[in-house]
Amino acid sequence: MDSVGDSNDNFMIIDDKAYTEDKVLIYNVFLYRIPQVISDADLREYFQQYGTIALLKTKKPPDQDSRYEPTKIGFIHFRDPNAATNVLKKPTHLINNFRLNVQPSDTWHQPKAKQTIEQVTKKDLIPQIEYISMLNDDCVIRITENLGLGDRIAFALAWQPYRNIFIMTSKVTYKTVLLDNLQPLTLYQVREFLQMVGASVETLKGKILHKKWMRIAELLNRYCRNVKSVLMYDKSVNTRFLRKLLIGMTSLIVLELHYVGLRDEDMDVLKELPNLKVLRLSMNLLKGSTLGELSSIEELSLYYCPIQTVYLRNICLNMKGLRVLDVRRCEKLKTLAFAEIASHCLNLETLKLSGYKSCCDDIAKLPKLKNLVFHAEIPMGPALFIELAKYQSDQLEKLILQGEDCINAENVEYICKLKKLKILGCASSDALDDMRLRELSELSELEEIDVADCKGISNTGLLDFVEKSYKLRRLNIINCTQLKVQLHCVFLSVCCKLIALTDKVAWFWLKPKNHPQHSSHVPTN
Repeated sequence: MDSVGDSNDNFMIIDDKAYTEDKVLIYNVFLYRIPQVISDADLREYFQQYGTIALLKTKKPPDQDSRYEPTKIGFIHFRDPNAATNVLKKPTHLINNFRLNVQPSDTWHQPKAKQTIEQVTKKDLIPQIEYISMLNDDCVIRITENLGLGDRIAFALAWQPYRNIFIMTSKVTYKTVLLDNLQPLTLYQVREFLQMVGASVETLKGKILHKKWMRIAELLNRYCRNVKSVLMYDKSVNTRFLRKLLIGMTSLIVLELHYVGLRDEDMDVLKELPNLKVLRLSMNLLKGSTLGELSSIEELSLYYCPIQTVYLRNICLNMKGLRVLDVRRCEKLKTLAFAEIASHCLNLETLKLSGYKSCCDDIAKLPKLKNLVFHAEIPMGPALFIELAKYQSDQLEKLILQGEDCINAENVEYICKLKKLKILGCASSDALDDMRLRELSELSELEEIDVADCKGISNTGLLDFVEKSYKLRRLNIINCTQLKVQLHCVFLSVCCKLIALTDKVAWFWLKPKNHPQHSSHVPTN
């Protein structure tokens, strides 16, 4: 049977007969929100006034919401399409003073739907099919790859040889399905598409903009059972939607739901995903009360979520294998949160956090820390860098500092002691000048530095830094408008290959110079 929960404008009246959005004549009608006191006999007695009923069935909906009074759903097959048309002209019907709703059954539940659509589509495409059938498979693929998804599906419905080609090429073409592309399709087209490609799909990405978004979730769940990664954003979802989409996707490893209005009560469904390892939930309404139950998670992003310290403690205690944690802009966290991370996240390799208070140096003691991203909301003293130099001098490989006063004379002294550092980010650092830059050239393993929007550096200081940084491969000087244009020419002639340059953007790949103690090769772009 069908289900309900989306827009109900999925049929049209042509010559006083109702057709589905795929132009299939309607015989079958779906009933929903049927009060339990209404019996099948009551339904038959009422609806037979419209025409002869060949079949009538009712049952409990599969996802009854316990917050509301229980109802039933039902299905009626009329022998005469005129009867179905007349029923659909009234979206709400009154039986024994109780209301119930009607809508057309899905296209594929109408009699002879597949044959009808294939015949209509083939008739429309006869000239194209006659021409394209004379070509070999490679030519067909090249021609049809310029068609929109709806046109490809139409060809696959009308011409079996192309359907076979479509299914074969989908193993590569549709490993990733962009959900936005489903918006202009009818439900029948989406269903046919997913029947053909679903087994090959590994990633679902984008926004479900389709007016039947709940039904799309059902179809994705039914046909894309091998999905390993789901990334959705900027579309409000709820528990019911998540259950329809995710239950049974046992191969799912990565789940990203950004800015979708998630709350703690929506998280229970994730406990039924046994292989889930990566969970990125930025900009949601999560406090974290249920996340601690997901003990198998290895990467967790809670960027800009109102996570509370007491719940973060449970997360740290229970996620023993956590390797990556992002709690930037989590403004509800207290200083104690940093101590909890340091005490319990012993396998953490990457940590991204914001500092609203000065006491965060405990994180430097994390035994496996390799990558640290720190967003400073207040001026940074040397405490964190002293601890990093003490505990991470031979381990930390990446340090990204975001804040106006992260790089100053005192802090640079300790940053220079991080001898294994390969990547340093200090964009928009007002205090970074030529002297500090020269000091940073002591980082002998440094391969990449980001000094975008740093107004205190000059051509001379930057060139001196590059000359001394033997392993440097990548340099970001976006928005460093004070640097003279001639600098780019010097880079080209002295040390590097330019990969992108405009009046606003400059990124360089730097080829390491021939130095007796260092040899390397230019990385592939």
